[in-house]
Amino acid sequence: MDSEFADNDDDNDGLGEFADAAADETVAPEFAVKDSIIFVIDARASMCAPGPGGSPSPFAQSLQCVLACMKDRILGGERDLVGVMLFGTEQTKVPNGQGFPHIYLLQELEEPSAASMRAISLVAAGAGVTADVKLDTKLDPAAASSSDAASAFGHLSGASAESIDLGNVLWVTSMLFNHSASKNTRRRVYILTNDDNPCASSPDARKRALTRSRDLQDANVWMEPFFFAPPPPATFDLGPASFWRELVGTVRKNYKPPKTGGLGKRVYDPTASTEPQHTTSTEPQHTTSSAGGGGAATGGGAASGGVEAGVGASMPEDTTDGWLYTCLTESGGGGATSLLERVRRKAHRKRVMWSSELTLGEGCALSFSMVGIIRPTPKPTAKKLEARSNEELISQTTLMCAVHGHPLQKEDVFKAYQYGGKWVYFDTPELSTFGSEEGLGANGLHLLGFKSASKLKLHHNLGANKFLEPTERVPGSLAAMTALVHSMHAKGKIAIARMTKGKQAQPRLVALLPQLLELEDASPAPAPTQGGSAADASAAAGARVRLPCGLHLIPLPYAEDIRSVPKPTSLGPEAFTAEELSTARDLVRALTLPPERNPVGTVTNPASATHFGYLEVLALNVPGSEAPPVTDTTLPDLEWIERSQPQADAFREIFSLHDVDVSGGDAKRQRTGAAKVEKAATPTSLAEWIAFHMQGSLSSLTIPILKEFCKGRGLAVGGKKDDLLARVAAFLEEEIKREAALGAEADKQ
Repeated sequence: MDSEFADNDDDNDGLGEFADAAADETVAPEFAVKDSIIFVIDARASMCAPGPGGSPSPFAQSLQCVLACMKDRILGGERDLVGVMLFGTEQTKVPNGQGFPHIYLLQELEEPSAASMRAISLVAAGAGVTADVKLDTKLDPAAASSSDAASAFGHLSGASAESIDLGNVLWVTSMLFNHSASKNTRRRVYILTNDDNPCASSPDARKRALTRSRDLQDANVWMEPFFFAPPPPATFDLGPASFWRELVGTVRKNYKPPKTGGLGKRVYDPTASTEPQHTTSTEPQHTTSSAGGGGAATGGGAASGGVEAGVGASMPEDTTDGWLYTCLTESGGGGATSLLERVRRKAHRKRVMWSSELTLGEGCALSFSMVGIIRPTPKPTAKKLEARSNEELISQTTLMCAVHGHPLQKEDVFKAYQYGGKWVYFDTPELSTFGSEEGLGANGLHLLGFKSASKLKLHHNLGANKFLEPTERVPGSLAAMTALVHSMHAKGKIAIARMTKGKQAQPRLVALLPQLLELEDASPAPAPTQGGSAADASAAAGARVRLPCGLHLIPLPYAEDIRSVPKPTSLGPEAFTAEELSTARDLVRALTLPPERNPVGTVTNPASATHFGYLEVLALNVPGSEAPPVTDTTLPDLEWIERSQPQADAFREIFSLHDVDVSGGDAKRQRTGAAKVEKAATPTSLAEWIAFHMQGSLSSLTIPILKEFCKGRGLAVGGKKDDLLARVAAFLEEEIKREAALGAEADKQ
């Protein structure tokens, strides 16, 4: 099925009529490229020492990141390739039997599978990583031998650990990419080590490593370092003359992103220069990594690295020295969480949906890429398999004539719409021309003007918003859009624009909301100066991005999209007493969630977690294994809510909510078989009121009935129900005494 028709009401047999809504959620073809990721992990004995306070060792943390990356790709349905290579091992395992000592290929570069996760889980269990699946060692012998699996390759220590030739490691890494069956992928290497100078014992080994790094450049490989910092006061050397700064900086600065064709296929440019595409200062700079967070912060025009981000080019990478501030992981338990978060952030592939220009006026346009920030992650659709061979089935739809019963071809089918009781017919070529008429405007965003941000309401949003990241396809767009965002934010304005996306897309009005650069544990970055982003760079030193600088795009409704429905009359504050308003405020204040209980973006879908938990257990096929229990965090915390019970009781009393039947349908169904209890009659005479009082049944009467009684007897009608009951009871007691006195006088006479 053509992806252009996914998730809409089309019947998938046309040539794209009215499919613009679904096209908004599809990934642009030039960015629909798989990733090939190789984890290069230092497996020497120094990496296996536990961290401070008994925290997991750096080697165990590295394997935990590998498992998380593989699991994310399995659950997300992404067909990326993941490989794991260890260096500093006693044993050697290299493809094709080549003699590169102390290198062990733990996982081939292939799509993650249940078997590969099972194998790495055994190694991780021996290294001290808690497995997601509980294994019964009595039923599963492999679980008992997890320590054997972890020690199958061994860990170098002492003098032998200092003789590692990192040039061989880089050569084998390049060979794995070149020999991979999938050629059309983005190649990425994640290096994890705690050694700041692995070639300290041999200057020749350092030269060989730097020479081999050119092989990674020629193979279009991007390098992401993840270093484990030693406990204080020791430091990890990343100075100007350090080994890793020279090697990683050279690979990243000379990175040549392969171009892609119209269908997402890579096209290697043999004429591409191996020289740096722009000069990079040794002072830290920062660029945008993704909408919602990523590596280093967003800075000035040099962030793009001179790489086009439009049609036919992959997303630009950060070729500056911003990685120096984000590559270190602190020792201890908190460092493990930070490392896992950073690896996932780097491994996350941007969902680029569109690349176009924002036209501000005649001859003035800013280039951008539109990325998706939020995407629903439902359970995957089950595939249909042939029962005997387990081969996947292909679905085919055949249209049949209802009268004669013979199959129809596409050219035999017309589309019809009913208008005023009359059918209007179209054939497929006619429908394919809809949206291409003159006067609908060119593709892209066209600025209409600015409005106050207060004019945009919550109910104006027609769907999930997208995010516009500036690119340098049009030179100067990055600095210009950054200045525009800061100006809009300072003046409290939003932009209104006209969006036309695709050849047959319908025009849409959208609102553009400014988003300042926000850093972790930092205030929003100041506005850029005339020279570019020096102010942003100074503010962002040493911090990672929480939110990048750009524009949120929100689709706006047309006039016919807004329904004019009758609305109930709203009650203003004057309709309530001061006591009622105070009680409501007390309830809201008592039930306000603390900052650490923010559920937005932190609560896991319990249904999906249970589904994938059982899938993982069945796929691994481990005897005696059990799926980990899933905690449904969408349920209310009754213990915490009970602390606010006094405020809830006061709220219920003052608004008489205990007199409302809120039992629901289930309770009603349970009462159908029980004996029907007749509702007590409302007392009408004073004798009946006295009888209710003597029987203790006054509390069963509602507030309106009590107020009506008080009003008829000249009593006050204000206060809570308890006040009304006390007032009525006192009146009835006086009546009983008065009648008793009258009866006594009558007896005397």
